[in-house]
Amino acid sequence: MIRRLGTVRVRTTVAATLVVAVTLAAAATVLVIALRSSLERNLRSSAELRARDVGTSVAEGDFLRLPRFLPELGDEEEGALAQVTDSTGEVVASTAEAREEGGLPVIDVPVGEEVASRTVPRPGIDDDDDFIVVAFRVRDPSFEFHTVSVAASLEEVDETVAAARNVLVATVPVVTAILAVTTWVVVGRALHPVESLRSEVAEITASDLHRRVAVPAGEDEVTRLARTMNGMLDRLDASSERQRRFVGDAAHELQSPLASARTTLEVGMAGGAETDWRATAADVLDDHERMGRLLRDLLFLARADDGPVEGRRGEVDLDDVVLAEVEHLRPRAAAALDTSGVSAGRVLGDADALGRAVRNLLENADRHAAGVVRVELGRNGRHVRLVVADDGPGIPSADRQRIFDRFTRLDEARSRGAGGTGLGLAISKQIVEAHGGTIGVLDGNGGARVAIQLPAAEIG
Repeated sequence: MIRRLGTVRVRTTVAATLVVAVTLAAAATVLVIALRSSLERNLRSSAELRARDVGTSVAEGDFLRLPRFLPELGDEEEGALAQVTDSTGEVVASTAEAREEGGLPVIDVPVGEEVASRTVPRPGIDDDDDFIVVAFRVRDPSFEFHTVSVAASLEEVDETVAAARNVLVATVPVVTAILAVTTWVVVGRALHPVESLRSEVAEITASDLHRRVAVPAGEDEVTRLARTMNGMLDRLDASSERQRRFVGDAAHELQSPLASARTTLEVGMAGGAETDWRATAADVLDDHERMGRLLRDLLFLARADDGPVEGRRGEVDLDDVVLAEVEHLRPRAAAALDTSGVSAGRVLGDADALGRAVRNLLENADRHAAGVVRVELGRNGRHVRLVVADDGPGIPSADRQRIFDRFTRLDEARSRGAGGTGLGLAISKQIVEAHGGTIGVLDGNGGARVAIQLPAAEIG
């Protein structure tokens, strides 16, 4: 139950209900206040009109003929009371009810004001209703001031406001409850497809990443969410497949030199005293070198998968790096290395990482060359381009992207025999892309031409 209180459906319903309840309560309060103000204003205007009727008689001198008891000014239910007082405060005339209840309170009319208005308790002691008293001063023909006062009961106003308040008090909770139920139902229906997606995704495990969630009809947020989830599952499935293939290939690659070393040792032991143990040790060392190289490549790629491998960054003379790698490879190269096409080229990056990328390209070209490996380097606009070409069998167009994948060999038997792991070009691609460059295979009349293009360092 506590967990369900935290659901989107519950939170949305509670929030919407609270907002509407507070809004309706505030609106009802404002409405009651406005209604009472309007009714009091109308009652005050009516009392003022009645007072002026009496005041007209006083101004015209009719007060001399005013009866001691003024006639009622309205219906008895309206509770209108009136009186006229002279300058000494003596009551000259009044309605019967006003006289019976001891007269109306005398209200001072400030100098400069035509009419004064006050809310006072009802005259007498048997009723708690308030009255609005309106008073103004009028001068008779003899220039004597008289005060005309008219009181109107607020009983009807109180009853009307109370009735409106009772209706609102009964209506607001009902409207709030209806809104809460409506919100609960509407949000539930809106979230039902999301819950279905959640249930489907929860059933998908690492062993069945090929499954996909159903995409609802339409183009709303839920449909886009389902498509996004399917896209995520596509990426997870592809990543899982690459990982499984990578682990399988790595195990297979490590098994080959291990099996070769074991076989070499078993043959040597079977040969007894006739075994050339120096040659046997050399063969085993070669197998261990292959394993060591493979493990270093795997470690580099594992680190690269976690993020770009950071190194020392600075301006690098790529021509110096290329020439150094060529000289390092030359003593053990099977092909002739031609560096006549190498010219100056400066880039920003890690010299060690770039050297590794160049080394992988040179070793790959040497393994496949028939006799010559040509290296070209130069400035190409705002980039520096390195091309390593061999005169071997070349790379088919269909395989020019695939050769940069891990453990890819176009000639399995020859690559293993020459010591290749199928990771060199993949590592070169990783390094080049980390430096903001590109790597690819160029068209050529024969052999393979692999090109690296890196942003050139600005010459200060």
